[in-house]
Amino acid sequence: MRYSGTHKQETRERVLGIAARALRARGPERLGVAEVMAEAGLTHGGFYAHFKSKDDLLAAAVEEAFKDGRALWARATKDHPGVDGLARYIDFYVSDAHRDRIDTGCPIAALGGDFARSDSAAAKVFRAHFERLLGAMAERLPGEDAQARATLAASLFAEMMGAVLVARALGDHPSSSRTLEAARENLRARIGA
Repeated sequence: MRYSGTHKQETRERVLGIAARALRARGPERLGVAEVMAEAGLTHGGFYAHFKSKDDLLAAAVEEAFKDGRALWARATKDHPGVDGLARYIDFYVSDAHRDRIDTGCPIAALGGDFARSDSAAAKVFRAHFERLLGAMAERLPGEDAQARATLAASLFAEMMGAVLVARALGDHPSSSRTLEAARENLRARIGA
């Protein structure tokens, strides 16, 4: 059977999408190459046509997870400059829907604890993208002092992520949703939205 000229790239992208979801759902230690390849409809042996090693897959899956995160950021902030766009991102991030979808949600909330204890290539990719997000948040905050905006962005994100993690720990019940609602209100007040 002949494959199109883009078949290998399309296959790699399909594997990466599966791996990025599995990585967020299960963490790097429980990401299984055989399971990812099987879900993609491929053999374990076919893995090496796309990746050098599991570490290579992990770094690429982190990249893919952040690509998904950038798309969420773009949808939330599109046509909404400054603090208004940031408030819309907060509304998405600190929500029941985000709480309930660890596999497609923010990789920072899903994997922060895992990569905090690692100096792997995947952890380096993770940190670089995390800093990029904090920079994008800081750019939307008012004020002339870049360092103050960066510090506020990190503090805001810590509260956002903390609210999601606490809500996930509480489970899907009213106190979890109330925690998210209170955090959204506080975060919006902090940025003057």
